Amino acid sequence: MHSPALLERLRAAEHQLTAQGPEAQAAVLERTERAKALRPCAYLACPHLAGNPQPRSKRCAKCLTVRYNSTECQAQDWADGHRAACRLLRAPADG
Repeated sequence: MHSPALLERLRAAEHQLTAQGPEAQAAVLERTERAKALRPCAYLACPHLAGNPQPRSKRCAKCLTVRYNSTECQAQDWADGHRAACRLLRAPADG
């Protein structure tokens, strides 16, 4: 599990990002979500990562990019910002 200090730094960075334009916000959000996809659970404060991860992970049915250890982790990550990122990850790539 991530330390409260790390989570606080992430929240502070998020607040700084809101002062930037929408294109910069979208780019950072997409990079963050893609990085979270490499984790066993995309919810940064997942309580299961410190101990035994749950063997069955659940993939986001909309973007198919990130996984979660539990329904609770998925719901919390959705509320914490995956909702917006999910739309970006589903969008067709330019070019």
